[in-house]
Amino acid sequence: MFSWGFLMTAALTLEQRVAKRRQAQQLMQDMGIPMWITWVEDNAAEEAHLPLIGAHRGAATVAYVLTPEKAVSFCPSIEAQIQRDDGFEVVELKGRGVLPPLVDQLGSVFGEPIPDIALNYSGTFGAVDTLGHGNYMAITRRLAERYHAGEHPDSRFMPADELIMAIASAKLPFEIDYLREASQITYAVLDEAFPQIRSGMTEKDAAALVQSIAEARMAKDSRLGYSWAKGFNPIVLTGDGIAGSPHAPPSDRVIQSGSTVYMDFGISVNGYHGDLQHFGYVLQDGETEAPQHVLAMYELLVRSITAGMRAALPGVRGYEVDEVCRKIITSAGHPSFKHGTGHQLGAGNTHTPGAAFTVQFSEETGLTVPESHLKIQKGFTMTIEPRIQIANGASIEIDGVITDAGFEPFAPIQERIYLVR
Repeated sequence: MFSWGFLMTAALTLEQRVAKRRQAQQLMQDMGIPMWITWVEDNAAEEAHLPLIGAHRGAATVAYVLTPEKAVSFCPSIEAQIQRDDGFEVVELKGRGVLPPLVDQLGSVFGEPIPDIALNYSGTFGAVDTLGHGNYMAITRRLAERYHAGEHPDSRFMPADELIMAIASAKLPFEIDYLREASQITYAVLDEAFPQIRSGMTEKDAAALVQSIAEARMAKDSRLGYSWAKGFNPIVLTGDGIAGSPHAPPSDRVIQSGSTVYMDFGISVNGYHGDLQHFGYVLQDGETEAPQHVLAMYELLVRSITAGMRAALPGVRGYEVDEVCRKIITSAGHPSFKHGTGHQLGAGNTHTPGAAFTVQFSEETGLTVPESHLKIQKGFTMTIEPRIQIANGASIEIDGVITDAGFEPFAPIQERIYLVR
């Protein structure tokens, strides 16, 4: 079975893959990083990072070595042609072991002395800490013994975390176009599905309805897929469920009159992920519109989102946007929702690494949330998703891009409360 990451990179043109790789190489130069090794063990943790260098998940261990000038793949023969097709210079290895030939040939391929090397680990940002302790120890020890004898193995290596965060966050025009289209298609599917939900359905029934509409589109357009695993896409919650975890799969809970129901859903275009939340109200006998308290929740969410859009200016730190949006919800007497107000969007993973709209400090640990202290920049693609996290509460999520004037949405804020009969 091919991964969504493979489908994404396979769908992109060579020109697009190389453009993303060159962006990474330019950022390396700007950040003073002379060499970056991405070590791949064919596991899902790397899926969000490989699109950043125009690569895809394969079926073998591969070492991608980038400098600002060169992009080389050290890979077994089984992967060699695929790597060439992705625009890499290839060092084709006869066996499946990569580390010994990487150590032996790195100097001849790039010239000596070998500079300091960035690796995919981090003590700050867990989302990009994918190398693994064993790989770190083996790679640093072997390379240091060969190229920096007598020095401590750690002295020539640095985390690639800030580089990865920067590449993941900085979108090229074609990436923004795909994300905009993904958001608009996601909106259209939700807009078609909500009027078909009926009182008496379960959350699972509603999810199946959304999936049937989405898959009819997918059958006609091979670029489309689910933004995250189908079993959780869409997330559907109603009644008491809205007060709980926003990441629970659809259950057998029945959608009843007088309750609210919300969906968190995403369609991807060429592996770039849309991610929206809309909500509705289940009419009781004699009702023709949502009651005042539901209308008030809708207006509160729209006000929170709109304030966040204005606050999300280049140079602002993520927690500052979170504070603006969250305060509007809590000042109305509702509890503080148990997640961030927004995350990065991109390829490979719905929650792309980078600056996030979230709290400064974790309530549980009191420790700094590092992503919230990063500054947002023009061209970042992000969500805004405040929540009223109570029984029969509500949530609305939008996707968009940071511009000089603030947050520009890819699709409208949910324009009305959906009425379920």
